Amino acid sequence: MTPGRWIVPLLPCLAGCIDYRVVTPPATPIPALSASPNSVALGKVCGGEPETVTLTNAGTGRATISDIRVDGMGWTVGALPALPFVLQTLTDDPDAHLDIPLNAAAGVATLRVLSDAAEVDVPLRASDNVHPTAYILSPYDSQVIGEGDDLSLTGVISDGDDDLSTLSVEWRGEYGFVASGVADADGRVETDWPPADRGSGPQLVEIVVADPCGDEGEATQYFCQDGPFAVDVLNDEAWRFDGGAGWDGSELTLVDGPDATGAGFDLFSLFDGDVLHVQFEFLIGEEGGAGAVPEGFSFTVLDPSRLTTYIGGDRCGLGYGGGADCTSGPALPGWSVEFDTVPGEDDCAVGDHVAVVVDGVITAPAGCATIPLLGVWRTGEITVEPGQISLTVDGATVLNAPIASGQDFEGFAGFTAATNDEGGSVRLRNVTVIDSTCVR
Repeated sequence: MTPGRWIVPLLPCLAGCIDYRVVTPPATPIPALSASPNSVALGKVCGGEPETVTLTNAGTGRATISDIRVDGMGWTVGALPALPFVLQTLTDDPDAHLDIPLNAAAGVATLRVLSDAAEVDVPLRASDNVHPTAYILSPYDSQVIGEGDDLSLTGVISDGDDDLSTLSVEWRGEYGFVASGVADADGRVETDWPPADRGSGPQLVEIVVADPCGDEGEATQYFCQDGPFAVDVLNDEAWRFDGGAGWDGSELTLVDGPDATGAGFDLFSLFDGDVLHVQFEFLIGEEGGAGAVPEGFSFTVLDPSRLTTYIGGDRCGLGYGGGADCTSGPALPGWSVEFDTVPGEDDCAVGDHVAVVVDGVITAPAGCATIPLLGVWRTGEITVEPGQISLTVDGATVLNAPIASGQDFEGFAGFTAATNDEGGSVRLRNVTVIDSTCVR
């Protein structure tokens, strides 16, 4: 039998006996993350403002989120659930979502969500708040105000992204709050500051403007008001010291040792030569009276228009005086109250005494009084009124003396002292000057 005879009959059987079927493999679950909103663009932010981006999974399989972060400036991510986090599909759970809390601050950044699906990136952008500004028109810099004068506080405020009506304005003085204000359409703020509510002396006034974000702008102006005001002069940094004088932070030492002359003047402040009150504590020699006795010291208000030096005569000149054989050096122009402890032929009294001297002429005092001075810390108070000087020691008035005309200058306040060949020391502390007139 030939091969062809077997093959032909079999073909119909093969075609009829085989069952053809197509088998479809199962579909692979695929997550599909999306963010809402898909970008965040804000105007100005105050900083730390909350925003939320919500993730959902519109795919057919769960999404495993491995990392959520912000790359860029300003923006940060708030508290999140523990990662990795599995996000169900909306088909399985219509409420399935993940809220991502953000803190919006000025800057450009990108929120990145990393998962086993595609990475989701959400652009973020926010603008910074524009700070308000303020300027003071009245009082002007270094303006002198009379004690009873009217004073109008005037300023101008502005803000680049807030309406002026939303800004709060406050005036502040040396002792705190003065007044609040509201700007007009041009940004001008004005309020009266009554004399009864103001203090005297050099001072600062400040205007503070705040916007709805709480950002502040401010301006400060210096001015001075006439009337009594205390000056703790030893805290000023503009003291000039000559000879053996020096300041250790608590005491002013004028002299300490034999044949010494010292002087210290406050060159920061100018004081009225004819209206003044000064108080200070002083120690001449050693406590208890032992040791060498210095010549003494002076409180001097020095006329700057006539001065040639800040330290004058030695020995009986007490660092300020001249015109006698017992001293050398020039006399200081102005007036002095001297505290003299060593008797001499040119003294106005025997033993410890005080005297008022004009222009350093120690041989012609305007007034003189005997009083114990040595070895004890004492308190001196000098009160000057036009034509009159009075001195109290330890609360008792010891001297009232007339003072010549022409002492209405603005002068430097300070102290001078001297010793002889025996030595000794003069120390002062707690010096307070009460002035009444601002420098014009």
